[in-house]
Amino acid sequence: MKKSIILLIISLVALCIPMQAQHLKFMDIPLTGTITQFQNKLAAKGVKYDKSLSQELPAGTRAFKGTFAGEKADIYIYYDPTTKIVHRAKAVITYSLESTRESKYEEFKFMLSSKYNAFEQSEYEDGHEVNNYVIAKDGATSIDDIIGYISIYVTDYSLIYDNYLLHIEYADHQNSKKSEESKMKDL
Repeated sequence: MKKSIILLIISLVALCIPMQAQHLKFMDIPLTGTITQFQNKLAAKGVKYDKSLSQELPAGTRAFKGTFAGEKADIYIYYDPTTKIVHRAKAVITYSLESTRESKYEEFKFMLSSKYNAFEQSEYEDGHEVNNYVIAKDGATSIDDIIGYISIYVTDYSLIYDNYLLHIEYADHQNSKKSEESKMKDL
C-alpha cells in the first residue's frame, strides 16, 4: 500500500511539472538563452567574435568566425534586441569554385536529411534551390510540436573576384515566435 501511494504521488508530481521546451540546436548549442550566454558557448568551441563586422550589422545580430561542420565559416547569431534571447543562427561558407560549392551543398543536404526526420520542402529563389527542413518533436501531431526550421541555400557574391557562398540557417520556432511578438508591440 505504501508503494502504491508513493508511486501515485511521484506520478502526480511528474504531471504537474511542466515539460522543458525543446529548442533547435546550432553547433550542438540550443538556440535559446541570452546572446552573452550563447557567445560564451561558441567561444568554448573556438569560435571568435568579429567585433568590427558586428558593429556594422543591425541591432540583434552578431558576427563570428569559426569552423562549422569541418568548414571555415562566417557565423551570424540573431537575437531579440530587447530581451537579448537568441532565436536564429547561420553559417556562411565561402568557396572559390562554383563546382566545389555545389558539391558541398549536396553533401550538406544529404547530412541534414540523414540527421533529421523532418518535413522537407524545396523552392527556388534567384535561380537557386532553397531546401527547407521543418524539425518537429518525435510523434508530432500539431504545429505546437515544431522545434524549428533549417534552410540551406547558395548565393553568388562577387565584388572584386568570384565567391560562391553556401548558407545553412537554423531558426528556433519558439524563440523566433517570441521575437516576432516583441516586434509587433511596436506596431
